Amino acid sequence: MRSGVGAEDVALLIATECSRDRQRRRADQKIASAYGITTRTLYRRRSRTLTALRGVAPQYLAAVA
Repeated sequence: MRSGVGAEDVALLIATECSRDRQRRRADQKIASAYGITTRTLYRRRSRTLTALRGVAPQYLAAVA
């Protein structure tokens, strides 16, 4: 976790976005259930992960440029 973004949180974000992209009914509820968390926790973790990724994006871009 060098970047400050946990791999589990990124995996949760990817699962959520993929499920949403497939336009599944109750996508967020199904993903939350699969991870053993509440939908509210899913939203908090998703928000925290997106904020962290946005924060490290400039460092990542500078490193790969």
